[in-house]
Amino acid sequence: MNVLATFLLSLFAVPVMRLFCRSDIMSADHRIVFLASAGVLAFLALVVYLNNRLSPSGPAKVHNKFTYMFVIFAFTCVVDLFIGLELHGYVDEFMTFYFKEGEPYLLTSHGMIINYWDGTGHYLLCLALLYCINNRLPHRALGLYWVGSIMNSMPVLLLGGLTGKFGHKVKMSFFLNTPYVVMPLMFAYYVLSSPRTGPPPASSEKRRSPAVKLFDALLALGTIVCIVIHTMRGVAASGSPSLYFELYRGDFEPYLREPTNFGTIQAFQYCYYYIPASIAVIYAMCKPGCQWMTDIASLMAGGVMQGQLSYMVASLALRTDDQYRVPEAALPIFWAVNLAVWLVPHLVLVRALAFPRFFAPIEKLKV
Repeated sequence: MNVLATFLLSLFAVPVMRLFCRSDIMSADHRIVFLASAGVLAFLALVVYLNNRLSPSGPAKVHNKFTYMFVIFAFTCVVDLFIGLELHGYVDEFMTFYFKEGEPYLLTSHGMIINYWDGTGHYLLCLALLYCINNRLPHRALGLYWVGSIMNSMPVLLLGGLTGKFGHKVKMSFFLNTPYVVMPLMFAYYVLSSPRTGPPPASSEKRRSPAVKLFDALLALGTIVCIVIHTMRGVAASGSPSLYFELYRGDFEPYLREPTNFGTIQAFQYCYYYIPASIAVIYAMCKPGCQWMTDIASLMAGGVMQGQLSYMVASLALRTDDQYRVPEAALPIFWAVNLAVWLVPHLVLVRALAFPRFFAPIEKLKV
């Protein structure tokens, strides 16, 4: 299934949403779960049929089964785009039924921005990965970037939905998110278990130019700053009674106190996962031969892209209550802190991809 066909098929989500919203068939939660599951299976069957029966060269053999996953995810990305548009008020009567009987915690600034990102960023990543897979092009870093992004999104959404103010409204539709957790993990396993492509082994005396050494030192320093920010934000989100953390939580990032808990869960996720990964990045930039560096950098950059986008927009969006939005006087510090958290992992990824020689395996001396 090529990219153009996937794009055209994904547009069928628009009339399907309109049809469901205009009918009474989606008036109950169990109906949404059943019809959504049946609809995805029917769409998958259609994709397989079109791929095998209508190919000009006869039945087409799919050399990578994840092709079907990205075709389905592209379809659901269009659905998520319209969820974001409806929450923003640009369209109406496309997914209204889902806010009432499906996932009401999407009726938040966080829900709006994650659906916008899914309908734009994840949509483009799905199409790009589909193109790479079909043309047998390298896609390890791109695939892990997508995995990092979606695997940052789902824990925050699901745990926030369970523990926040919408926790008493969780319904069966909550479990429709299961494929978005399971399938990316399966794809990550497939990518990480695939053979690496990169520079050949080099001697342990490999050298970096003075400019690259300086850049690495600055990146290590920036990563340390990010670790400090993650730690500070995590302690503030935990409700520390310390005057300094109360000041930070109240005057600079009040979204950490927002009762949906999305900001709190994101802060904890940075502490538990991104701090260890950042320490690994610093180690890899100091010791040659850490060929896993590009993988960690890709996962981190993808996760930070999604996490910072949703966190920053939700902290400023009008859908967030005034008391939890960033005060105007604190905006310079807010932007400096959060843009640094977003920028540093992406610079680390650029460094790893542009100058991979330092991370190539060290050549063993022959005796």
